[in-house]
Amino acid sequence: MILRQAIFIGSVVEDRQADFDAHVVSTVLPLLRQLPGVTSAEALRTREAEAGAPDIYQIYQLRFPDLTAMKMMLDSPERMQVHDAMAVILPWFEGSIFHLVSETSENG
Repeated sequence: MILRQAIFIGSVVEDRQADFDAHVVSTVLPLLRQLPGVTSAEALRTREAEAGAPDIYQIYQLRFPDLTAMKMMLDSPERMQVHDAMAVILPWFEGSIFHLVSETSENG
């Protein structure tokens, strides 16, 4: 199984945090779950971190059966709907976002 994670390092401006989080739940996650090839999608919001950990606000985690399915999603026109939904809230985020692709140990 393949995992693609979008990791948000930073914070949401204080007066927009509730709006940011609500938009993720009501709009972004449903769109992510409908992308071709995605078997599951979730948003992980940091509640606690040990001393010295990076300031991770949230992680989006998408699961795929294989790399082919992930690449299909990356090339899909439906992905632009996610970009449009994120464009609403990204002005409220102060920090950086990067992506990781991992393979679970069940694949060998």
